[in-house]
Amino acid sequence: MTDHFSRSKSRLGLLLPALSLLAACGQPPFDETPPGPGAIRLVDVFPSAIVDNTPAAADETAYRSQWRFDEPAADAQDWRAGSGVAGLEVRDGRLRGRSTTELPILHVERTTGLDDSDLLHAVELRLRVSQGANLCVGFVEEKTLDFDRVLDYARSEPCPMTVPIVPADRSRTFTVTSPFPVASSGIRHLLLQPTDAAGAEFEIEWVRLVFRKEHLAGLRSGISWQGLAAIYRETLVTRAPETVRFALRLPARPWLDLTLATLEEGPVTFRVGVTRARGGGGETPTVLLERTLTRSGRWESAPVELAEFAGEAVTLSLSLTAADDGALGFWGAPVVRNRVPAATGAGAGRETPQGVILIVADTLRSDHLDAYGYPRPTAPVLS
Repeated sequence: MTDHFSRSKSRLGLLLPALSLLAACGQPPFDETPPGPGAIRLVDVFPSAIVDNTPAAADETAYRSQWRFDEPAADAQDWRAGSGVAGLEVRDGRLRGRSTTELPILHVERTTGLDDSDLLHAVELRLRVSQGANLCVGFVEEKTLDFDRVLDYARSEPCPMTVPIVPADRSRTFTVTSPFPVASSGIRHLLLQPTDAAGAEFEIEWVRLVFRKEHLAGLRSGISWQGLAAIYRETLVTRAPETVRFALRLPARPWLDLTLATLEEGPVTFRVGVTRARGGGGETPTVLLERTLTRSGRWESAPVELAEFAGEAVTLSLSLTAADDGALGFWGAPVVRNRVPAATGAGAGRETPQGVILIVADTLRSDHLDAYGYPRPTAPVLS
């Protein structure tokens, strides 16, 4: 049986919320700083960029999986008491009950979205509870719920998806995120532990699963961290048919370090163009990259050579097109870099390389390193 209560190894699956920016008009101011060897991170200069052709935001309230108890919906009645819960009922627009143990568990079975690969962004719920310190959320992928096994694990292992709760006389909204990626197809049963105290009264107004596409659908162009296939990049998120324009002064040997990705199932086309500033702003951009992605959920490397425009003030444009307005495109870790010259003679190649190499060692004990006084030469090279 595969269940997410029984995962002992957490994997990072958080999605940081994207920052929104309203589209503006006109030309962005050019940076008159003389070109040097440094890199230009587009996420750093995004606040001064111009965003055109922003589509209308989607309806953020149309969640695919949600249960509201203030409506006479049939699915609201599908919640069941798994264990440690007494008096579970829907009354006055709330799912109400009382915990009889420190491990009360409610559960519901999903019947839609089980063939969807979209990843979970968060579980949101609004509830009031009279006692307790934490609530917990979990998932089971198998069709048949082995509740005894779920309880055995819940008693022996800490819950990987938990948030603190505040006992109060009014409802509060709580957001629970997963430390590992969870696909919609892996959530057949949703398990909820509303409190960790026996004898607590609880009432729940609504519960919903927010998936990544739903989370991003209402956002305009912005900066966020996006993880695809366990690779995370600081990303510019745009939505077709947007164009983002950056006014830059390029370094002496420029190239654009870039990766591309999408969450859409249909084709999405990415274009990178450059317009010289001395042209007065009316020129058609020179298209240096045009790539159509037909596979979602993975990064594709797309470096762009900018040598033709070395040392010039230019407008760099990133454009996204697709059959449907609002289609998502990810511009992963976009950085204009300056190539280090090759060593061809005396004094050549002395320019400082760009970037930092960070070496991380896990479970390396300082009290067993000779550099810190340990008698054996355990790490002579590190010393």
